[in-house]
Amino acid sequence: MSTVRTVLGDVDPGALGVCDAHDHLFFGSPQLPGQELRDVAAARAELVA
Repeated sequence: MSTVRTVLGDVDPGALGVCDAHDHLFFGSPQLPGQELRDVAAARAELVA
């Protein structure tokens, strides 16, 4: 039996339906200073780049 690992836990593939198979999470971390998207205009620019 296979599962799909998500940020919310493992899910049975048959329960997914249509999904976005690739995404990026942005978070604040002292190890990655300046990588967070706190500026709405900058975040939009990243989306269209």
